[in-house]
Amino acid sequence: MPSPYASYELTLRPDHRIVILRDIDCDAAVGDTSAIEHAARDVAAGNGYALYLHTVQNLLATQVRVETWTGPPADEGVDIGWTGAAAVDLDCPTGLLVLGDGMSASIDGIDPPEGPGRYRIAVYHQGRERAELAYREVVHAMGPRAGRAESELQARYGAVEKYLLRMWWRQALPDTDDDDN
Repeated sequence: MPSPYASYELTLRPDHRIVILRDIDCDAAVGDTSAIEHAARDVAAGNGYALYLHTVQNLLATQVRVETWTGPPADEGVDIGWTGAAAVDLDCPTGLLVLGDGMSASIDGIDPPEGPGRYRIAVYHQGRERAELAYREVVHAMGPRAGRAESELQARYGAVEKYLLRMWWRQALPDTDDDDN
């Protein structure tokens, strides 16, 4: 029976409302525009090399938890309040992953025990509607005398928008060794 192996957590205010999970060496950006547009409509999408989460706001803290599993987890194991958004395949040639907003906030060291391979990632979210309302309240409170009101709202709504990424190894990557030709 599949079980959780490790868990990693990042809390950030995502620049450009995007959070990315990718192999530490994959930054080719092939298919990024299409995947980001898809994520804007459907919360999450991938291009095979990166998974993109599209958050509803970038002024309040957003929490992202990545769980590595020994096999496909059952959806019944997700706590109440989480909504399933997508399942995405991610190629990980090094076996080392990084999670972040592509600008300033990130964590690495997400190292699934199986190492390199193709992983499946189930994406869940919670608090998006509440975060959108909180975002509007913060924007309304911003202005020349916003300091204290904005800080109070940041504290009140901190990390209301949350994402859960459950990943497990699916298969080895196809051999791309061209030396045999």
